[in-house]
Amino acid sequence: MLTWLTNFKQKDRKTQIFLFLSFFTVMTAVLAVSAVASYRYFQKKPATITNNLVGIDQAVELKLNEIDAANITTFTVLLAGYGGPGHQGGFLSDVIQVAHIDLEKQTINLISIPRDFYLAEGYKVNAVMSQGMNRTGQVKDGLELLRQKISQIIGLPINYFVGIDFVGFKRTIGEELGSIEVQVSQKLDDPWYPIEGAQLDPCGYSAEEIASLTATYSGFELESKFKCRYERIYYEPGLVTMEGHD
Repeated sequence: MLTWLTNFKQKDRKTQIFLFLSFFTVMTAVLAVSAVASYRYFQKKPATITNNLVGIDQAVELKLNEIDAANITTFTVLLAGYGGPGHQGGFLSDVIQVAHIDLEKQTINLISIPRDFYLAEGYKVNAVMSQGMNRTGQVKDGLELLRQKISQIIGLPINYFVGIDFVGFKRTIGEELGSIEVQVSQKLDDPWYPIEGAQLDPCGYSAEEIASLTATYSGFELESKFKCRYERIYYEPGLVTMEGHD
């Protein structure tokens, strides 16, 4: 490099200018070619990424029946909770979670889907299950539609689904699990917990007395007159054994 600079300084002025312009032209051409090549390369990248994205109408499937059971190490389950018959909006899945289970690592990762997540169709995601039930009235058809929609939203295949309502939840805790232990963080004292099935109990009042109370009071003031419709729920802080109803 030093020898080249020494020789360059020994050239006459015109030769130096010619060599400098030649060098500048070559470098400009190299940079231009590099810029064009880089532009074309990175222009292609978004197309590749876009093709790998999951469209809202594109099904995400994993054919487990084509995989030997011994080779299945991970799978994904949709968990949906809903009120069930007898509840207002009983088939709105207000609890939606996706559990990814890795058998080799012995881990479970949960993805929570907000129930108020709005879809392009113009309604919330918690209404998908009831939409799927419109044709047959079967909960499993609603859960199947919810499975497909959630799979599209998160871009992952969902292999199975589990749905449970309040009755099923109580039965699972009380009968299947034989109660569970819950760590109560602070004292829970609710003297006005509604007794299931007692919502219309007259509590000894006559029809005329109920009409008079209804005309005089409203809200909690009215409800507090019917104490037989409520019970006290009380838990001290600490480890408490709870049944399904609890």
